[in-house]
Amino acid sequence: MTKMKGIKRRIFVLAVLVFGSMNSFAQEPVLDSLTFALKNLQPACDVPCLGDSQRVNTLVALGWAQMQNGSPEMTEISAREALKLSRQIRFRKGEGNAQNLLGLAFSSTGDYPSALKHQFIAIEIYREIDFQRGIAGAYNNTGRIYMSLGNYEEAIKNFYQALRVNEKIGNKSWISINYTNLGSLYILLGNQEEALKNFQRALEIQEALKDSVSLAGSRLNIGSIYVKQQKYDDAFRNFDFAARIFQDLDYKTGIASAHTSKAIAYYYQGNYKAALKHYQAALQIAESHGNKETLALYNTNLGDNYVKLKNYPEARHYLGQGLAIALEIGNLETIKDSYASLAQLDSATGNWKAAFYHEKLFNLYRDSLDNESNRESSFREKMTYDFEKKEAVARAAQDKKDAVLKQELQQQKLVRNSFIGGFAVVLLFAGVFFRQRNKIAKGKKRSDELLLNILPVDVANELKQTGSSEAKQYNHVTVLFTDFVNFTGISQLLSPAELVQEIHKNFTVFDNIMEKHGLEKIKTIGDAYLAVAGLPHETADHAQRIVKAALDIQQHIHQNGGRFQIRIGIHSGPVVAGIVGVKKFAYDIWGDTVNTAARMEQSSEAGKINISETTFQLVKDDFNCVHRGKINAKNKGEIDMYFVEGGRL
Repeated sequence: MTKMKGIKRRIFVLAVLVFGSMNSFAQEPVLDSLTFALKNLQPACDVPCLGDSQRVNTLVALGWAQMQNGSPEMTEISAREALKLSRQIRFRKGEGNAQNLLGLAFSSTGDYPSALKHQFIAIEIYREIDFQRGIAGAYNNTGRIYMSLGNYEEAIKNFYQALRVNEKIGNKSWISINYTNLGSLYILLGNQEEALKNFQRALEIQEALKDSVSLAGSRLNIGSIYVKQQKYDDAFRNFDFAARIFQDLDYKTGIASAHTSKAIAYYYQGNYKAALKHYQAALQIAESHGNKETLALYNTNLGDNYVKLKNYPEARHYLGQGLAIALEIGNLETIKDSYASLAQLDSATGNWKAAFYHEKLFNLYRDSLDNESNRESSFREKMTYDFEKKEAVARAAQDKKDAVLKQELQQQKLVRNSFIGGFAVVLLFAGVFFRQRNKIAKGKKRSDELLLNILPVDVANELKQTGSSEAKQYNHVTVLFTDFVNFTGISQLLSPAELVQEIHKNFTVFDNIMEKHGLEKIKTIGDAYLAVAGLPHETADHAQRIVKAALDIQQHIHQNGGRFQIRIGIHSGPVVAGIVGVKKFAYDIWGDTVNTAARMEQSSEAGKINISETTFQLVKDDFNCVHRGKINAKNKGEIDMYFVEGGRL
């Protein structure tokens, strides 16, 4: 049963590999024309100068064409040449594009750490020059890399970031790509309904844009959903539609993907001979035009099909090939599927010891990918994204009201000035004037209250006086994270209105607890709550205040939490705090202390308050704590952790 789940997922990974990073492709004539243009492009100056930006752009375009034609090594060469020249002429946009391209090249060869490094640099450069289209593209590529690494939490964050930027600038072509990536990721997270919604959104945009390649990709995705639903006629209609487009364009990578889609559909129907034909065709194309991710996937699929045909020597050969490539590039999803197929092969050949070993490895990788944290993270990101969209609509309506009010005030000022010479007329308008002044005063008071509701008093005052606020470092603070347990499961039992009401009820209590203990609430992220003690005014008892607040939260949830249980994590150390943005202000905190506090929460248990060794040393004389030993925290290694059992009498 677990094996079939792995097989079912593979087809959806293909969409990301083929259509996730670009909505066009390069044919040989395109490559030839770009190569010819580069050779005949004369330097703009005797020494490198800004006029050579055209040469940088041509190198980047050539690199993209080489990438889409299955030549990541040539892509890297073009990208490095573009990067070198961009730095010489101080062409920041060209430098960002070259870094982005290097990230794609390394991702294609399976060097994910290097790929991430270059994407991060590209994002930083794009932000510096405010190149929104580049920012969105780099976020999208970063999400794809994280998905290949099995880090779905970071993948979905980056995909939604890309979607937000693309919607802001109205880049519909890339919005469709974002929806495609989100759909594929939701499949990996086991959310078929949300996946189909995203694929259909992508399809609608592509039909309007007449983007044939991306349209064909969405047809494959939607057909894949039909395969899962056992609607094979509908599935094959979509696959054939996509295959015709790819054939007409002679798009090799797309043709291979269409073959694999059909192969998996035949596999489900039990027609393993028909599936074999399409698997072999796909692998043959991938060996000359595919990257390592697709090669690993296609080999594993073909090997699994040979298991069903009871051709065990061929099965072991291709499964071994697929696993070796997947291990080389660190693609956890394909590694997991390879071990599942090898376990079936070993069972079929009577090698029970090897079967047990491979099944154990399969379970290990499955558990690392299919965890509650990934699912809850995806729900939180979607909830935050949906809320932001609604808030944007509300903000636009408010801006419209503000514009009307501003116009009324201007008109009133003109009227008042034009009649100021006549005392009688002044009296006539005096009532209007004073009513308007009172209205303005009330509005100012309300805006001040809203500002203080978002920002600490000192920061709000600084912002009103100077129009800006500098970020500050605080060396001694304590950070608290809370998170509801099994939030995704509970959310499925409640209507959206009931869910929001439950969260609001609990967070209102949390807010009151923060105020009671003199803490600073930072923000909520879906069902997570973040607060800090020790800023903007430093206090010697910051750790004690946070723990007291945590105990109050624990008691409230125990007595009044209803369906909810909660995990709480606490850590102490330095942070940087300040305002994010220039229009919609948000006060936030950054630093390793915040990350460690989040790990404390993730390593906690339902109903428990988990603190770090650092915090324990600050509160050990005031609270009863139980040492849990050294516990491994993600990206932090082993950390001494303690459960707070209550205050000392």
